[in-house]
Amino acid sequence: MKNVFKWIFILIILGILFLIASAKFFTKETLPLEKADVIVVLGSPSQANGKASVMQRSRIDVGISLYEKGLANKILFTGGAAWNDLVEAETMKKYAIKQGIPASNILVETEASNTDENAAYSFEILKEEK
Repeated sequence: MKNVFKWIFILIILGILFLIASAKFFTKETLPLEKADVIVVLGSPSQANGKASVMQRSRIDVGISLYEKGLANKILFTGGAAWNDLVEAETMKKYAIKQGIPASNILVETEASNTDENAAYSFEILKEEK
């Protein structure tokens, strides 16, 4: 019985040491954000009812937060109808407008069906905006 308590104690100490070490390892330092021309928000599938999915809302909300901090004057939502008939960028735009973002400050890329296409098609839109 004494050995059991000894091993439990050792395991608890090791667990605490692991948590301390991993906290240091997993915390990352980030550089301060700088003003940009546009905030690009990658799409994800919309809900079947046409509303923004949880994943979309979380991405849009981060983009809106950056916009409201003044880090860019425009937001580009990117994503076509990759997983259903709903164009992701359009769903995201509607949600952002409901959150108070002016439609005139929103760009949409509606053709991409994967991340590579998001980047390529968004790049073309951004070239036209300059």
